[in-house]
Amino acid sequence: MIQRSEAQTGRQGCHTSESVIDSEPAPAAYRREAAEYVQDQYVVDGFTNGVSIPSFTPPDFTVKEAFGEIQLPLLREEPFAYELTLSGAARVAKYQGNVGTVWSYNAGVDWAPIRDIRFRGNYSRAVRAPNVSETGFPLVPNFAPGFQDPCNVTRIAASALRTTNCTNAVGAGNLPMTSQSEPPILRSPRPPRSETSI
Repeated sequence: MIQRSEAQTGRQGCHTSESVIDSEPAPAAYRREAAEYVQDQYVVDGFTNGVSIPSFTPPDFTVKEAFGEIQLPLLREEPFAYELTLSGAARVAKYQGNVGTVWSYNAGVDWAPIRDIRFRGNYSRAVRAPNVSETGFPLVPNFAPGFQDPCNVTRIAASALRTTNCTNAVGAGNLPMTSQSEPPILRSPRPPRSETSI
């Protein structure tokens, strides 16, 4: 079975697509992911505050997966074991790029000492791999407002060290009280890694 889904939203033209070949009932799957982001020309021409995501088309990446599960009944309608069943499942996925091969799995026990009482326990490990946007997200300019001059007369006396440093750097004069903005550049982690929870 081959599935393909596409979505496009807004004037900014965020476009993602996914192709899946699922070989059920065989326990395997193949997935190819692609994305494209086209920024609005109004933003590109500089008519906004300058905080915008540039147009980008990250490289496609593929995922190959294999998975399986088992349910093993051990006891049935025995003394103190109306039912005792063990279960387990595992999935291995190979991601193209920095993520590589990751495993997720779970194991559980289902015990009913009598018909009306049941206990269940489960241990599992889940993995989240970065999506196609995270693997190719571009540098994005931003701003962080609210930075104020530490040498201003209202702030210079916060510590003796600050007084000394400010006096040596700018003299004893009082600088005007202003609030500045820093221009940080944001980006996704390089290289993106998978996240694991247990």
